[in-house]
Amino acid sequence: MTKGLLLGRFGLFIDLIWAGIISNLAQHFSDQAFGSDSTFGISEDVFEFIILFLIAWRIWKDLQESMSEYRTNDLMEPLFVVWILILAML
Repeated sequence: MTKGLLLGRFGLFIDLIWAGIISNLAQHFSDQAFGSDSTFGISEDVFEFIILFLIAWRIWKDLQESMSEYRTNDLMEPLFVVWILILAML
């Protein structure tokens, strides 16, 4: 029962990190599209947001699937997840 609870908390942590990443992406889009010094048109900004959102969503979905399908309980799995989170935040 403890492992399930820990996995649930770790999964929630990953989801919250990803919500923050999407929030930063939306803030960047808002500043770029509706800011006073906007250099791009709104269509280019929407296209960039959609592409970046789809990339972030696909990485999150693959991470969730790999955590639920291939659970090995070794040290490399959490290190891999932390590495993916660090790369996503950069």
